[in-house]
Amino acid sequence: MADMLGYTMEEMDNLPVAALIRKGDEAKYFSFLGRREAGMKESLDFVFIHKTGRYVYTRLEIVPLFGKGDQYLGAMALVTDLTVQKKTGAKLRATRNRLQAVVENIRDVFVQTDRRAILEYVSPSCIRVLGFTAEEMIHKSAFDFIHPEDRRLAQEYYERIAGGESLDNPEIRLKHASGHYVWTEIVGKSVNDRRGRFSFAAFVIRDITERKKQERELLKAARLESIALIAGGIAHDFNNLLAVVLGHVAVAKLSLNKPEQLLDRLEKVEQATMQARDLSARLISFSKGEIPEKEIIRPAHLVEEAVAIALSNQNVHVMLDLPEDLHLLKGDMSQLVQVLNNILTNAVQAMPQGGTITIKGSNFVVDESPIDQRLPLVSGEYVRIAVSDQGTGIPPELMAKVFDPFFTTKKEGYGLGLATAHLIVSRHDGCITVEPNEGAGTTFTIYLPAYVKPAAAEDEK
Repeated sequence: MADMLGYTMEEMDNLPVAALIRKGDEAKYFSFLGRREAGMKESLDFVFIHKTGRYVYTRLEIVPLFGKGDQYLGAMALVTDLTVQKKTGAKLRATRNRLQAVVENIRDVFVQTDRRAILEYVSPSCIRVLGFTAEEMIHKSAFDFIHPEDRRLAQEYYERIAGGESLDNPEIRLKHASGHYVWTEIVGKSVNDRRGRFSFAAFVIRDITERKKQERELLKAARLESIALIAGGIAHDFNNLLAVVLGHVAVAKLSLNKPEQLLDRLEKVEQATMQARDLSARLISFSKGEIPEKEIIRPAHLVEEAVAIALSNQNVHVMLDLPEDLHLLKGDMSQLVQVLNNILTNAVQAMPQGGTITIKGSNFVVDESPIDQRLPLVSGEYVRIAVSDQGTGIPPELMAKVFDPFFTTKKEGYGLGLATAHLIVSRHDGCITVEPNEGAGTTFTIYLPAYVKPAAAEDEK
């Protein structure tokens, strides 16, 4: 006791206990003395004063001592210092109060669910975001408020959060009290008990309705810009072809008495008309796209066929690196050949003096690593086909435009080859990227989903 209060034993002997008790607690102490002499066993909290003046929070456990004939002899006291515990408790309460104030005043909705996704706590901001009061939501399943089309995504997210995974924030539609749905972004975190088992989950729900509206407006503007770009490209190319036709028709009128010259002009008119028809066909293919007639394809066969078409009689050397263990593909052979044909044609035009085109195939797995997340692909197995040339390359400022319709750096061409390739690959659930080579040239890389044989087919074999 003396050490606890900072006194020596001699100093304690000369001090009455009442003098060590916090001012205002004297009555409590003298009441305690009366009960002690009556032989009552009890435990009480007292605040003593340290020699330095600070408070020392304690708990006194008193055991009365009796002699013969139940004669009261005194008491034995056990004094426990609770100062650190009191301060820790006060800090925890202050922290909890601060967190409570934050949770109850943020614009986002904070919710807590149990293991079964039953709502145990909902912050007051739910009334602003969802129109429900907290009382209307608590004790109900969180999935009851989720749009039917988003429920499967939400359930998968909840299961993975419960398993301790850290995931990207999903965008999920939640039901409003008025009946419509609100677009939200959800951030979740699981909490485990002392045994490491999933105990409950906490989520922050942010209303992104306005952001979604802005995204739709931007998308609409981008579409209008694309339409304007395509319309301008069409007008430009058709005007060029019509100028050729009209020019040759004008000369043909002056050559009516010269059959040979007239025939030459008519052939040039026919040629220009055929080019216009080709441009029209490309535009139709680009705007609507043909439904892929999918079949099982060996990547090596796909590459070999494209090379035979695009590089026949060209002043280029081809290096193929196509391992035998490449996964199979399932897609439209003619469309995928067109993709490679367009890329190879682009490579040939980039090397007017000739050079080497390298085509390398490999199996590729997309997971949730930061590198793979930059590819617009779902997780799974893919076949990767990279086409590299030794041409002049693409300037960095133009790299982002190579797949835009009607974008071209060549004097001849419609600027639809790479745009069409990009569209076809996208419709096969893949993607295509472009990057400069070290030194010179460009590499186009195609990612296509690998074909996984059904289990039944494997069993039959």
